[in-house]
Amino acid sequence: MSSVAFGVEPQVGWRRFMGRSGFAVGTVLACFAVLFFTAEAFVRATADVEETHRLQAALARTQQGLTDAETAQRGYFLTGRIEFLAPSGAGRKAALDGLTEFERVAAERELHDDRLTQFRPLVEAKLAELEETLRLERERGLAAALEVVHSGHGNEAMRRIRMLVSSLQEREAGLRAARERRARTASVLLFLITSAAAVVLAWLLWTVLSRLEREIEAEAAQVRALERVAEEQRLAREEREWLLGELHHRVKNSLQQIEGILRLQIREEISDVTRDSLTNALHRIMAIGRVHERLYAGDRPDDVDVAAVLGTLCEELSDVFRAFLDGPITSRSETISMPIETSIPLMLIANELITNACRHGSGPGKLARVAAVLRQDEGSWILEVSDEGGGRPEMADRLGMTLVRRLAQRIGGSVVMEKRSPGLSARVLIPREAA
Repeated sequence: MSSVAFGVEPQVGWRRFMGRSGFAVGTVLACFAVLFFTAEAFVRATADVEETHRLQAALARTQQGLTDAETAQRGYFLTGRIEFLAPSGAGRKAALDGLTEFERVAAERELHDDRLTQFRPLVEAKLAELEETLRLERERGLAAALEVVHSGHGNEAMRRIRMLVSSLQEREAGLRAARERRARTASVLLFLITSAAAVVLAWLLWTVLSRLEREIEAEAAQVRALERVAEEQRLAREEREWLLGELHHRVKNSLQQIEGILRLQIREEISDVTRDSLTNALHRIMAIGRVHERLYAGDRPDDVDVAAVLGTLCEELSDVFRAFLDGPITSRSETISMPIETSIPLMLIANELITNACRHGSGPGKLARVAAVLRQDEGSWILEVSDEGGGRPEMADRLGMTLVRRLAQRIGGSVVMEKRSPGLSARVLIPREAA
């Protein structure tokens, strides 16, 4: 299977992709940096245009307020109608508000111009002239007020105000036009840079998506290949399990045939010694056969449910040695599974120990009570067979006990014989790591 099918791209292609991606990312970052500064310049230019507009508006409001106040006052002097007084006061107030706004904008922009310092004195002088004429008209009559008007001081102040406002308006108009051009330029640059960044981002996104699509296709091919391998392994495992099950079945049938032959031989044998030997061989073959029978019936061909095998073995030996027993052989076991390499020797050991306990665990006038227990602790499996009879420890030198010790050594275990009152206990310890 090719390396591409398992998602392993050549390093050269990967470096080329990373180089292009790095260039694209750098370009995008540069575009964003320029975009940031351009946007800042656009915002600053827009703010400058707005400040220029506010300054022009404040100048125009101040001038218009003074003009309205002067016109309304003249109308009052000419007609004597008091309704002209309200527009005159409103004009003066508008002029003061415009002057205040003008000075605030000038302070914000930190403008330094001699004309700015001349503006407030001229406006205040004109406002004072307007208020003085009204005061004189109220206190001394129209002639006194007109005398102040005809003196020309107010007209001179108003003329200088108009000239100053015209000069400032002209300057601000030029600044406003320049700032508007900068704002338009910044907006065009902003649009161009944004468009360039969008194009680069779109290209980068397309490149990444294309790369991801190729990787997904490669991974999908890898998954399909792994699924094929897994399916082949599953079929091979099922075939192996079937073959193992068939093997265990044939071994069980062969052992059953041997059991039948031995049973015929036992019935025909006259010698008690030979009959006992054949019976022991039969029991050993039966123990092996029960293991293969359990393997054939189970779901896992490599592990044996030794608890079930031990229970079946105790039932069969209870039937064989019922003349020696005070009740069936007691079997207690936890749910334990062992590999076949351990379970067959262990069941042969259990057969020998239970057979020995049934035959020698009874005393004069007393039947045997035999118990078999299989349990596990943190690091070992423990098989214990005990009886309540007089026991014959000297039997340990005979064939059965020799077989027990050799089988225990083969699976890394040990055998401990313990004299009790009454009876005898045989304990087999098998370390799990030895299994």
